[in-house]
Amino acid sequence: MELGRLKDQLLQPLLRETGNPVLQAKYRWAAEEAAALAFVTPWPQLFFPVLLAEKAAGARTWVRRQAEIRERFEGSAPDKSETG
Repeated sequence: MELGRLKDQLLQPLLRETGNPVLQAKYRWAAEEAAALAFVTPWPQLFFPVLLAEKAAGARTWVRRQAEIRERFEGSAPDKSETG
């Protein structure tokens, strides 16, 4: 199977699992990075699924951390009605 088709085949379930557009963009970027890394190996089709899984996990972690930071920041910001 061609690497591009494999990338599309494995990326689609990741995109369907979330409605979060930021995470979907991160998944697309992860797939591109994984494909680029796999392409320089002797067996790209063998390495790509593992690389994609690793990169996708990193994307989920990044999005989760950003949400936590945003929640903390928004929770600690003074209310505009209090400062006015």
